[in-house]
Amino acid sequence: MKRHLACLAFLSATPSLAQTSPFDGTWQGDLASAKLPAKPDVFSVADGVFRCSTCTPPVTTPADGRFHAVPSHDYFDEMSVTVDGPTQVS
Repeated sequence: MKRHLACLAFLSATPSLAQTSPFDGTWQGDLASAKLPAKPDVFSVADGVFRCSTCTPPVTTPADGRFHAVPSHDYFDEMSVTVDGPTQVS
């Protein structure tokens, strides 16, 4: 009987422990310390190929709407580019 009571006490305390984490709360960024690029990135789409020559590192991928690997990039492994109109890509 004591084993059942101990198990019941543990299970009733578990949900309250799972609801909190060190990442809960309101986060605020310090915009004064943000380092934004001085020049905008330049994108182009020609002959079905998307290029960003000002990106670090430069990115070139087909603009066919499918995901393609982007080698040696720090922030993502693959990307997809779709031409939505004469002045818009997504």
